[in-house]
Amino acid sequence: MTAQWERQHEALMCALQTARENEQRWMEISPDFFADSEQLERIEEWAGTARLLRLEIERIEFLLAQIRVHRGLQRPVGLAESFAGNEKDAASSTQIP
Repeated sequence: MTAQWERQHEALMCALQTARENEQRWMEISPDFFADSEQLERIEEWAGTARLLRLEIERIEFLLAQIRVHRGLQRPVGLAESFAGNEKDAASSTQIP
């Protein structure tokens, strides 16, 4: 791996760790603590932020995978292919039984 790839890999690993820590802290903040007339709106905002934090982690993981592809460690994955599973999971989690 060249020095440039090493720096990019190191920066992305640091960003990934930070994003995971941010998500962990956010998930520890339960929306149940919001006890006022705007509770539903606050819960929706909380859930939206949680989704954005998860997307940030997935984006960084995708970029790390692309670096590994350039190093020849993995087969290339297209953006649509990499996120297809996430969309399927998201769709199934929002369905009403």
